[in-house]
Amino acid sequence: MIESRIILPTPVLRPFVHHYWILESNAPMSQTILPMGCMKWILHRKKPFTVNQFATPNASVCGQYERAVHTVSHGDMEMIGVFFHPYSAGFALNIPCNEFLEANIDFDSLGDDKMLSLRDRVLNSPTSIDAVAIIEQHLIDRLAMSGNLPYLNRLAAVFSHMDQNPDTHIDTLTSIACLSERQFRRVFSSYVGITPKQLLRIRRLALATGSLIKNGTGIVRNLPPQYGFTDLSHLNHEFHDFIGMSPTEFLRHLHALKQRGILQAYRSYHDDP
Repeated sequence: MIESRIILPTPVLRPFVHHYWILESNAPMSQTILPMGCMKWILHRKKPFTVNQFATPNASVCGQYERAVHTVSHGDMEMIGVFFHPYSAGFALNIPCNEFLEANIDFDSLGDDKMLSLRDRVLNSPTSIDAVAIIEQHLIDRLAMSGNLPYLNRLAAVFSHMDQNPDTHIDTLTSIACLSERQFRRVFSSYVGITPKQLLRIRRLALATGSLIKNGTGIVRNLPPQYGFTDLSHLNHEFHDFIGMSPTEFLRHLHALKQRGILQAYRSYHDDP
């Protein structure tokens, strides 16, 4: 049995949290998880999975990743993911997001007693739905203490433009943010966790792979102009660099997931942030 579901945040948190994701499974699973351009909290109420053959903590902050990772679970799994907007994870931690680059940081390592209390309450709550309610209240409390977030709306406008124009340039994004290039790069790295150039590459890939994941199939040659790739060679290079396989191989990977009955869960995990 494999079940996944998405829960939307309460309205006051929607500028910060894209969605909550719940996965329950009593069967082993293995898959290649793609970079998505957003940070997450992952809390395992049962057995944690492994990432690139390393065991993960029961509760961790997942920073930005530039490459796909291979995950394996061994059954008896109940996981909750908090998916932040690409620019909004920092408000809940008061730590620059670039400090989490390419890492899953255990709540134990944050030096934050409130995060440890949150972990314990989530892991001991009666159900995943109760756990999400606990997370929501924690985030609302954090928001009340976070003070002014002067760049949040500017970065929201930047990301809206990026998704509508995958082939945009840094100078355009700098102009939308109303910042100098130096300020923009510094603010972007702190709020998002990676550089604008890195994020543009990830977002282009997320849009292209999202199309294939959503449909379970696709015409690869139609992807380059639609998602900001110059040509098929550029598309193939980015797929190999980020995922380690060609677009055609990725389609075969999706077909294998469908045969194993986990494509829907995979699809819901990669819901576009």
